Amino acid sequence: MYRYFITVLILMASFAASNLQAAAIDDFKTQVSKADSEIAVKAVIQDYLPRLKTVDELRELQNVWQQVDPDGSVAYFRNAAAKEPNSPIYQYLVLRFEENRVVQMDGARKLCKQHPDFYWGYRLLSVNLSEELIKTEKDDSNAFADQEAVFALVENGLKHFPEDAYLNLCMFHRYRIAKDDKKAGAYLLKVNDPTALYSNWAIIKGFIIDTGNMSIFETVFKKILADAVAKGQYTPEESHSIANSQRLELYESMENWDAIAGLFSANEMLKDDPSCSVFYEKLLLKRNNHAALLDILNAGLEKGDITVNDLQNEARYKPLYPNPRWNTLLKKAEQKWLAGEPLRKSEALKDRIGTPAPLWELPDANGKMVKLTDLKGQIVVLDFWATWCGPCRMAMPALDGWMKTKMPANVKVFSINVWENAPDKARQYFSDNAFAMTLLFAENSISKDYGFNGIPYICVIDKKGNVAYAQSGYSETLEDNLGYWVEALTKE
Repeated sequence: MYRYFITVLILMASFAASNLQAAAIDDFKTQVSKADSEIAVKAVIQDYLPRLKTVDELRELQNVWQQVDPDGSVAYFRNAAAKEPNSPIYQYLVLRFEENRVVQMDGARKLCKQHPDFYWGYRLLSVNLSEELIKTEKDDSNAFADQEAVFALVENGLKHFPEDAYLNLCMFHRYRIAKDDKKAGAYLLKVNDPTALYSNWAIIKGFIIDTGNMSIFETVFKKILADAVAKGQYTPEESHSIANSQRLELYESMENWDAIAGLFSANEMLKDDPSCSVFYEKLLLKRNNHAALLDILNAGLEKGDITVNDLQNEARYKPLYPNPRWNTLLKKAEQKWLAGEPLRKSEALKDRIGTPAPLWELPDANGKMVKLTDLKGQIVVLDFWATWCGPCRMAMPALDGWMKTKMPANVKVFSINVWENAPDKARQYFSDNAFAMTLLFAENSISKDYGFNGIPYICVIDKKGNVAYAQSGYSETLEDNLGYWVEALTKE
């Protein structure tokens, strides 16, 4: 696990670096990936320190060092900076992990003034300045001191590095917040780094909505998608679908329903695209064309794309409720769902697991320890989850509803919080929703014990202590599956 973590860290760092001396840095990454302990990693770092000289190389080494020995890393680079006070490289590397933002910003300004040709000083300054601008915007607080002097340094950096993404993004934020949309847009269009654009996409999207400037979307999002396709993250066809979905989302936020209608009129196939069809449904509702929407829903029901749960749980269909056709459609959906129950039950029960459940002893929300061994003879349901996980947030109300309405006696249900270190947040989420499950906390290693690599992960343990059934991810069949599984195990 440790070796895997370090390998991933190195691979992530490599994307950020540029102009590397390939042989030395590749050898370094190879040796680190082979290290099986912190001591071994530190030995590799010490071995390669004399060989790595460029900023890019030292940044990669520093990234690894900060993970395994932050105190040692800080001490080394501070000592190196003291020995070479005129070296901008070591001054920059000291500032990179400076926790005091004021000290970091002041140091970056000093670097830019003393070494006007040193790129990384401007990079550090512009990133800090962008974060400060966004923070003051969110907090509605006053601008920081000497901002014009700092902006002058950024402008000077652009004279040396006119194409740099971070400098141009900094100026974009400056003029966006100042409501100078023309200048903000001009700086944004100079940014060609897809990663930088993607990391700022939420703010860029807000800017597009506020200005109504869809030409910026077409230029910027094209760069992001082209990079994703080049990396194999999406196929060209998938990228077209994503772009159309984003266009429709932006037009909806602008309440430009004529533009949405125009897109669907120009490309009828969008109506069948799952990521776009929802906007067509909203368009029909907006224009009170309920008959056409009911036709679409009926066709979806016939094809099996829509279920009774979709109809009952989707709030946007409420305007259809008074229509007599809605009740007919809902009844038809209920009958179809009931008719499919034997097949769903058979599918749910066909893959019995039967392996012994890994044992655990975990604290609950109050710190009381709960042991799996104490639950033998009972059916146990485990739900592995995290507060940041969207599908988990969908599964938990379903699990809670099943417990409160359908769960038989002699069944225990535990929601085990994993993959985050925020117990107070988990407790608050449970309290806010009044869930019936028992909240437990576990180390991340439990995912390896139970063999899952995604959440939510729900498994059911039989009376003998064996994992009987499991489901990864959320689906609307969760409540039914729990019922089938528990019913079968209760009879044993």
